[in-house]
Amino acid sequence: MIIYLVILYLMIYSFIGWTMESVYVSVKLKKPVNRGFLNGPACPIYGVGALILITFLAPVSHNLPLLFVLGLVLTSLLEYAVGFAMEKLFHAKWWDYSDQKFNINGRVSLKNSIYWGLLSALLMTQVHPRITQLVDMIPKNIAMFTAWASFAMLLVDTAVTIPTVITLNTRLASLHKVYEELNTRLNLSPVISEKIYALHERYNEMVSKRNILHWRILSAFPNIRSIKYSDILNQLKNRMNLK
Repeated sequence: MIIYLVILYLMIYSFIGWTMESVYVSVKLKKPVNRGFLNGPACPIYGVGALILITFLAPVSHNLPLLFVLGLVLTSLLEYAVGFAMEKLFHAKWWDYSDQKFNINGRVSLKNSIYWGLLSALLMTQVHPRITQLVDMIPKNIAMFTAWASFAMLLVDTAVTIPTVITLNTRLASLHKVYEELNTRLNLSPVISEKIYALHERYNEMVSKRNILHWRILSAFPNIRSIKYSDILNQLKNRMNLK
Protein backbone atom coordinates (compact mmCIF):
# COMPACT_ATOMS: atom_id res chain seq x y z
CA MET A 1 0.00 0.00 0.00
CA ILE A 2 1.32 3.48 -0.87
CA ILE A 3 2.66 5.24 2.21
CA TYR A 4 0.32 8.23 2.05
CA LEU A 5 -2.67 5.87 1.98
CA VAL A 6 -1.36 4.08 5.07
CA ILE A 7 -1.08 7.44 6.85
CA LEU A 8 -4.52 8.52 5.62
CA TYR A 9 -6.15 5.33 6.94
CA LEU A 10 -4.22 5.74 10.20
CA MET A 11 -5.64 9.25 10.65
CA ILE A 12 -9.17 8.31 9.57
CA TYR A 13 -9.44 5.45 12.04
CA SER A 14 -7.71 7.46 14.77
CA PHE A 15 -10.44 10.08 14.34
CA ILE A 16 -13.22 7.47 14.28
CA GLY A 17 -11.81 5.90 17.45
CA TRP A 18 -11.60 9.29 19.17
CA THR A 19 -15.21 10.02 18.18
CA MET A 20 -16.43 6.69 19.56
CA GLU A 21 -14.53 7.11 22.83
CA SER A 22 -15.55 10.75 23.31
CA VAL A 23 -19.24 10.11 22.64
CA TYR A 24 -19.30 7.06 24.93
CA VAL A 25 -17.55 8.77 27.85
CA SER A 26 -19.48 12.03 27.37
CA VAL A 27 -22.80 10.18 27.54
CA LYS A 28 -21.61 8.15 30.52
CA LEU A 29 -20.40 11.20 32.48
CA LYS A 30 -23.18 13.45 31.17
CA LYS A 31 -20.74 16.16 30.10
CA PRO A 32 -18.52 16.79 27.05
CA VAL A 33 -15.19 14.99 27.30
CA ASN A 34 -12.27 15.12 24.88
CA ARG A 35 -11.40 11.46 25.27
CA GLY A 36 -7.89 10.74 24.19
CA PHE A 37 -4.26 10.84 25.21
CA LEU A 38 -3.65 13.64 22.70
CA ASN A 39 -5.24 17.08 22.72
CA GLY A 40 -6.61 16.85 19.17
CA PRO A 41 -9.37 14.61 17.80
CA ALA A 42 -7.32 11.45 17.39
CA CYS A 43 -6.75 8.20 19.29
CA PRO A 44 -3.76 6.64 17.49
CA ILE A 45 -4.27 3.27 19.17
CA TYR A 46 -7.43 2.87 17.08
CA GLY A 47 -5.60 3.88 13.92
CA VAL A 48 -2.76 1.45 14.57
CA GLY A 49 -5.23 -1.28 15.53
CA ALA A 50 -7.22 -0.78 12.33
CA LEU A 51 -4.07 -0.99 10.21
CA ILE A 52 -3.05 -4.21 11.95
CA LEU A 53 -6.48 -5.74 11.35
CA ILE A 54 -6.61 -4.61 7.72
CA THR A 55 -3.16 -6.08 7.09
CA PHE A 56 -3.57 -9.44 8.80
CA LEU A 57 -7.29 -10.15 8.43
CA ALA A 58 -7.71 -9.34 4.74
CA PRO A 59 -7.16 -12.99 3.68
CA VAL A 60 -10.01 -14.16 5.97
CA SER A 61 -12.34 -11.18 5.45
CA HIS A 62 -15.22 -13.47 4.35
CA ASN A 63 -14.98 -15.79 7.36
CA LEU A 64 -16.93 -14.10 10.17
CA PRO A 65 -16.07 -16.54 13.01
CA LEU A 66 -12.37 -16.34 12.16
CA LEU A 67 -12.55 -12.56 11.83
CA PHE A 68 -14.07 -12.37 15.31
CA VAL A 69 -11.51 -14.67 16.95
CA LEU A 70 -8.42 -13.23 15.26
CA GLY A 71 -9.68 -9.68 15.75
CA LEU A 72 -10.25 -10.38 19.44
CA VAL A 73 -6.70 -11.74 19.83
CA LEU A 74 -4.92 -9.03 17.84
CA THR A 75 -6.72 -6.08 19.44
CA SER A 76 -6.32 -7.54 22.94
CA LEU A 77 -2.58 -7.98 22.38
CA LEU A 78 -2.35 -4.39 21.18
CA GLU A 79 -4.36 -3.04 24.13
CA TYR A 80 -2.23 -4.99 26.60
CA ALA A 81 1.04 -3.88 24.99
CA VAL A 82 0.00 -0.20 24.87
CA GLY A 83 -1.30 -0.30 28.45
CA PHE A 84 1.95 -1.90 29.67
CA ALA A 85 4.11 0.59 27.76
CA MET A 86 2.18 3.64 29.01
CA GLU A 87 2.38 2.42 32.60
CA LYS A 88 6.15 2.05 32.35
CA LEU A 89 6.67 5.34 30.51
CA PHE A 90 4.29 7.56 32.49
CA HIS A 91 3.89 5.66 35.80
CA ALA A 92 0.09 5.63 35.59
CA LYS A 93 -2.69 3.19 34.70
CA TRP A 94 -4.71 4.92 31.98
CA TRP A 95 -7.43 2.27 32.08
CA ASP A 96 -8.03 -0.47 34.58
CA TYR A 97 -10.30 -3.50 34.16
CA SER A 98 -9.37 -5.02 37.53
CA ASP A 99 -13.02 -4.84 38.64
CA GLN A 100 -14.11 -7.00 35.69
CA LYS A 101 -14.05 -10.78 35.62
CA PHE A 102 -11.42 -12.58 33.56
CA ASN A 103 -9.01 -9.66 33.26
CA ILE A 104 -5.24 -9.82 32.81
CA ASN A 105 -3.41 -7.38 35.09
CA GLY A 106 -6.26 -4.92 34.60
CA ARG A 107 -5.01 -4.12 31.09
CA VAL A 108 -7.41 -6.34 29.14
CA SER A 109 -10.62 -8.14 30.03
CA LEU A 110 -12.76 -10.79 28.39
CA LYS A 111 -15.76 -8.44 28.17
CA ASN A 112 -13.84 -5.72 26.35
CA SER A 113 -12.00 -8.22 24.17
CA ILE A 114 -15.35 -9.58 22.97
CA TYR A 115 -16.34 -6.03 22.03
CA TRP A 116 -13.06 -5.63 20.12
CA GLY A 117 -13.72 -8.91 18.31
CA LEU A 118 -17.15 -7.75 17.22
CA LEU A 119 -15.81 -4.36 16.14
CA SER A 120 -13.03 -6.09 14.21
CA ALA A 121 -15.55 -8.13 12.24
CA LEU A 122 -17.63 -4.99 11.64
CA LEU A 123 -14.55 -3.10 10.48
CA MET A 124 -13.51 -5.72 7.95
CA THR A 125 -16.96 -6.51 6.54
CA GLN A 126 -18.75 -3.15 6.62
CA VAL A 127 -16.62 -0.16 7.58
CA HIS A 128 -13.32 -0.54 5.73
CA PRO A 129 -14.83 -1.41 2.32
CA ARG A 130 -16.88 1.80 2.48
CA ILE A 131 -13.96 3.88 3.74
CA THR A 132 -11.87 2.52 0.87
CA GLN A 133 -14.53 3.54 -1.63
CA LEU A 134 -14.62 7.08 -0.20
CA VAL A 135 -10.82 7.38 -0.21
CA ASP A 136 -10.66 6.18 -3.83
CA MET A 137 -12.98 9.04 -4.77
CA ILE A 138 -10.56 11.68 -3.42
CA PRO A 139 -8.12 13.14 -5.97
CA LYS A 140 -4.60 11.87 -5.29
CA ASN A 141 -3.08 15.32 -4.63
CA ILE A 142 -5.78 16.19 -2.10
CA ALA A 143 -5.48 12.79 -0.42
CA MET A 144 -1.70 13.15 -0.15
CA PHE A 145 -1.93 16.67 1.27
CA THR A 146 -4.61 15.65 3.78
CA ALA A 147 -2.60 12.63 4.89
CA TRP A 148 0.69 14.45 5.43
CA ALA A 149 -0.87 17.59 6.92
CA SER A 150 -2.94 15.62 9.44
CA PHE A 151 0.06 13.43 10.29
CA ALA A 152 2.19 16.53 10.90
CA MET A 153 -0.47 17.88 13.28
CA LEU A 154 -0.49 14.50 15.05
CA LEU A 155 3.28 14.70 15.56
CA VAL A 156 3.03 18.26 16.90
CA ASP A 157 0.22 17.21 19.24
CA THR A 158 2.33 14.31 20.47
CA ALA A 159 5.29 16.63 21.03
CA VAL A 160 3.05 18.86 23.20
CA THR A 161 1.24 16.07 25.07
CA ILE A 162 4.22 13.99 26.19
CA PRO A 163 5.88 16.88 28.08
CA THR A 164 2.46 17.66 29.58
CA VAL A 165 2.21 14.17 31.06
CA ILE A 166 5.84 14.31 32.22
CA THR A 167 5.26 17.62 34.01
CA LEU A 168 2.11 16.17 35.58
CA ASN A 169 4.20 13.32 37.00
CA THR A 170 6.80 15.83 38.18
CA ARG A 171 4.06 17.83 39.86
CA LEU A 172 2.73 14.72 41.60
CA ALA A 173 6.25 13.84 42.81
CA SER A 174 6.76 17.36 44.21
CA LEU A 175 3.38 17.31 45.93
CA HIS A 176 4.11 13.87 47.36
CA LYS A 177 7.43 15.07 48.79
CA VAL A 178 5.84 18.08 50.51
CA TYR A 179 2.89 15.98 51.71
CA GLU A 180 5.18 13.34 53.24
CA GLU A 181 7.35 15.95 54.94
CA LEU A 182 4.28 17.70 56.31
CA ASN A 183 2.86 14.46 57.72
CA THR A 184 6.23 13.55 59.25
CA ARG A 185 6.50 16.87 61.06
CA LEU A 186 2.91 16.71 62.27
CA ASN A 187 3.54 13.25 63.70
CA LEU A 188 6.67 14.41 65.50
CA SER A 189 5.03 17.25 67.36
CA PRO A 190 1.48 18.27 68.24
CA VAL A 191 2.48 21.92 67.91
CA ILE A 192 2.22 23.33 64.39
CA SER A 193 5.44 25.28 63.94
CA GLU A 194 6.11 28.04 61.44
CA LYS A 195 7.93 25.50 59.29
CA ILE A 196 4.91 23.21 59.21
CA TYR A 197 2.61 26.14 58.46
CA ALA A 198 4.91 27.18 55.60
CA LEU A 199 4.89 23.62 54.23
CA HIS A 200 1.12 23.52 54.46
CA GLU A 201 0.81 26.79 52.58
CA ARG A 202 3.30 25.58 49.96
CA TYR A 203 1.38 22.35 49.49
CA ASN A 204 -1.94 24.17 49.07
CA GLU A 205 -0.38 26.52 46.55
CA MET A 206 1.10 23.64 44.54
CA VAL A 207 -2.06 21.54 44.50
CA SER A 208 -4.26 24.53 43.65
CA LYS A 209 -2.15 25.68 40.71
CA ARG A 210 -4.18 25.46 37.49
CA ASN A 211 -2.75 23.84 34.38
CA ILE A 212 -5.20 23.57 31.51
CA LEU A 213 -3.30 20.71 29.84
CA HIS A 214 -3.15 18.70 33.06
CA TRP A 215 -6.88 19.32 33.53
CA ARG A 216 -7.50 18.10 29.95
CA ILE A 217 -5.58 14.86 30.50
CA LEU A 218 -7.31 14.12 33.82
CA SER A 219 -10.73 14.97 32.35
CA ALA A 220 -10.14 12.61 29.42
CA PHE A 221 -9.12 9.78 31.74
CA PRO A 222 -11.20 10.20 34.92
CA ASN A 223 -10.22 6.73 36.13
CA ILE A 224 -6.48 7.20 35.63
CA ARG A 225 -4.52 5.88 38.60
CA SER A 226 -0.98 6.90 39.44
CA ILE A 227 1.22 3.93 40.26
CA LYS A 228 3.44 5.92 42.63
CA TYR A 229 1.28 8.84 43.82
CA SER A 230 -2.33 7.64 43.95
CA ASP A 231 -3.30 9.67 47.05
CA ILE A 232 -1.82 12.87 45.65
CA LEU A 233 -3.50 12.36 42.28
CA ASN A 234 -6.86 11.90 44.00
CA GLN A 235 -6.37 15.14 45.94
CA LEU A 236 -5.44 16.91 42.71
CA LYS A 237 -8.61 15.59 41.04
CA ASN A 238 -10.67 16.82 43.99
CA ARG A 239 -9.19 20.31 43.68
CA MET A 240 -9.99 20.25 39.94
CA ASN A 241 -13.55 19.02 40.66
CA LEU A 242 -12.91 15.85 38.65
CA LYS A 243 -14.19 13.38 41.25
